[in-house]
Amino acid sequence: MSVYVDYNQTCRPNKDWKYKYVCHMMADTLEELHKMAKSIGLKKVWFQNINKRFPHYDLTPPKRQAAVKHGAIEKPSMELLKYFKKKLNVKKKKS
Repeated sequence: MSVYVDYNQTCRPNKDWKYKYVCHMMADTLEELHKMAKSIGLKKVWFQNINKRFPHYDLTPPKRQAAVKHGAIEKPSMELLKYFKKKLNVKKKKS
């Protein structure tokens, strides 16, 4: 089981995100995701789980660096999305 981060992407700051860069942190289990989030100083209210498909946290570059320092695995965004889509489809088939 693992925690993953994609690479920093440029984004437009908005009312919910005031930073110029963002990346995403995802994990094989919610337990691992929240444990890593806590270890790098994220608040649980920042957790995102829209449509219960891709539970994640948005990270600033310093938080991404902290996650990698704590063992998060770096992967390109598309690779992460494919991995989690496949994982989601496997769960649906088992249900």
